[in-house]
Amino acid sequence: MASGEDGMDDSVSLTKNSAGEVLLEDKKHWKILSEYLKEKDENLLVSLREEAPSEDKSGCHQLEVLNEWRKTGKLCDFALLVGDREFPCHVAVLSASSNHFGYLCRYYKEDATPEEKRYGPMDDEFSADIIIQLLDFSYTGRVQMTYETVDDLSMACFRFQFNRLLEIAPDSFHEIWKT
Repeated sequence: MASGEDGMDDSVSLTKNSAGEVLLEDKKHWKILSEYLKEKDENLLVSLREEAPSEDKSGCHQLEVLNEWRKTGKLCDFALLVGDREFPCHVAVLSASSNHFGYLCRYYKEDATPEEKRYGPMDDEFSADIIIQLLDFSYTGRVQMTYETVDDLSMACFRFQFNRLLEIAPDSFHEIWKT
């Protein structure tokens, strides 16, 4: 893995704003996700190419379309439950980012009942905001963090095995705020 002067992978962008929020971006996310979709869910990839045919190298447009589909529920085949909120998503996208969900959904059946197409509720584990951050990363390759949320986000990454996010983050998520 190539590293920059700060020891971070060159495919990672880290931006801190004046409010203390940090945006961590994985520039390899589309490549990783599209390779996974080719292997695991060719139908979703075909639908995506029909709606967003001009594939740029970074896949930004394709990621935007997928994220919009998540937000509107288009072609979603799974949901995460937190409290009284339900977050629709695509099994293949979630599985590409999370080894936990990849393993859990390995034997997922398309003809499963609606109850079988849900995970949760996760009320006691993580807040809806943390789950949204993990979904945002899964769909965009970007995650916005604050000093106040970094511990919960880090724990959720370990719990659900978001290994790429753990790999690209500094050795300690808290290192982000040291200047």
